[in-house]
Amino acid sequence: LHLIPLAPGAAGCLVPSKIYGILAAGRPFIAMMEENAEVAQIARNAKVGFVVRPGNVEALIDAIREAVDSPEHLKQMGARARRLAELRFDRIKVTSMFGSMLTGVTA
Repeated sequence: LHLIPLAPGAAGCLVPSKIYGILAAGRPFIAMMEENAEVAQIARNAKVGFVVRPGNVEALIDAIREAVDSPEHLKQMGARARRLAELRFDRIKVTSMFGSMLTGVTA
């Protein structure tokens, strides 16, 4: 279980790059950030992590307890994380998409 913190107000400006390695490793995470942050949306939509508002220590403790108390659920989240990494964030696919975007911009 990984922790991905993001300061309040940074949503929309930053995406913590550690998420890609975490997903590739097939691990769930706690996104400690605002609800509208991209990583929080990935956690919720793909069911690969927990979302906790920054500074909410009680919610962080609850998420950790839920993870510890539900090892099978955690394992399933990890499996979904790995699949998501392979399907959506594969380096070859993303690099190709980025190259196409740059070609479109320079054309």
